[in-house]
Amino acid sequence: MSPSNLQLATAECDGLLRQGVFWQVGVHPNDRHKTTFCLPNAHYQWTVLPFGLKTAISLFQKAVTRIFHPLVHSALLYIYDILLFSPDELSHARFLQHFHDILYQYGIMLFDKKSMVSQLEIDFLGMHISNGQYHPRPHPA
Repeated sequence: MSPSNLQLATAECDGLLRQGVFWQVGVHPNDRHKTTFCLPNAHYQWTVLPFGLKTAISLFQKAVTRIFHPLVHSALLYIYDILLFSPDELSHARFLQHFHDILYQYGIMLFDKKSMVSQLEIDFLGMHISNGQYHPRPHPA
């Protein structure tokens, strides 16, 4: 987030896709054979992105970036952490509606217990964001 955007970040939404995050991304039918695994007396193929796949995180990040591309002017997207920011409450309400429309369009579900809406300060990816500024959070050790 640039300093100019931080000046506008008076309302944030931290929406997390934590539970079953990778299982919300489908595997193309032509690629499912690449995910085959065996159990006694049976072979299986993943139909959704398995967490243990070596490239799962980068594939998921690409999907998130593609899906939420219309929001990148007022959003930070890092894997399953999404920070939405707006200059005022009215524009934030409209922005949240657009965000929820995209979630609905793609069938994405948020983990409500981890979502925070209309926050004036927030901890995000190791940074404390408040009053248009950000500072590293103290190391826990």
